[in-house]
Amino acid sequence: MANGADPWYVLLPDGRTVRARSTRSLRRSVGNGRIPSDIRVRRRRDEAWLPLPRVPELADLVPRDGMAGNRPVRPRRRTPRPALQTLGIRGLVEELIKAVDSTLGRHKLIAAAVAGLVAGLALLTGVILPLYLSPDWRRAGQFGAAVVAIIALGICACWLTQMTYIELARLRPARRRELWAGLLRHTRRLVLAQLVVGALFAAPLVLLRWLTDAVVTPAVLPAGPWLDALRSFLLAVRLLTEVLGWPIFLMSLLLLGPLVVIEDYSVVRSLREWLGLLRQHLGRIYLYEALAFVLGVVISVPLLLPLGLAALRTLAARGLSQVEEATLTVLLGLALTPLCAYLLVANVFIYLNLRYEFYDRTRAPGR
Repeated sequence: MANGADPWYVLLPDGRTVRARSTRSLRRSVGNGRIPSDIRVRRRRDEAWLPLPRVPELADLVPRDGMAGNRPVRPRRRTPRPALQTLGIRGLVEELIKAVDSTLGRHKLIAAAVAGLVAGLALLTGVILPLYLSPDWRRAGQFGAAVVAIIALGICACWLTQMTYIELARLRPARRRELWAGLLRHTRRLVLAQLVVGALFAAPLVLLRWLTDAVVTPAVLPAGPWLDALRSFLLAVRLLTEVLGWPIFLMSLLLLGPLVVIEDYSVVRSLREWLGLLRQHLGRIYLYEALAFVLGVVISVPLLLPLGLAALRTLAARGLSQVEEATLTVLLGLALTPLCAYLLVANVFIYLNLRYEFYDRTRAPGR
């Protein structure tokens, strides 16, 4: 992994699988008796489980007589932070709750608020500015506003992903130079990857819409009962494509960030790994994203509720003017800051759980 992470995956005697974030944390946990020495470990999914005596970095932790025991522990001035993470669905729910605390940090909320404000103002400008431009320049203005919004959100996604990963992997706050390192490269790759996924999602819908319109044109095909049946079939296929495609498209926008930032993959490699994750864990990804969305909505309700009450009261009284509508649009973007920030942070936890979680329902072979 990028950024020098040093994870170990530990199979406990009771069959549970946990993750140690580094060799140092694993040695400390075995040395002070938090976990027994009769465990098995591995670094990657394609490796076999190994007992500690067969791992050079950890072999000295096992007593020579082969029996587990506790080593004397020198008193510490402070209690070390937990370094082990329970894996599986139960472990991920715990991690998503931890992600709430991680999201509500001041630096992450400020970054998300700035990005949301820039994107909201850009989109608002793309709506208002064309009213004062000639028809030839309206499309250009809308396109420019969309580009600014996409870049702002891409920078925010890379920034929050890098910040969250450094906090998890190194157990300390991220430094500013670490956040700036590779930011433009990651943003460029993330935006390109998301545009490719967006094009792959939109292409079938455009094709189906074109086919539906072509079918109902009398000049193309003669009218008849079978023509109505064909048109109904195309409409049903287009609706089914949208129902199935929207969740996958939204999940791609969130999961591509960790692939680009954490692994430092290229656009092509990120898309290939993303397709691999969907192929292997589509059901789990859907469940995890649904849980994350629910938690994100819960922490955003205190900001969305007064905004909704103000909008409903104004609509009931006299309707919204153009200035009020623009103001509410910007305020809505700011109110959604906790939700957007949480989804980005939570997907770092989700990705690490999917990529490096090797939960086995049965014990490892040979046990």
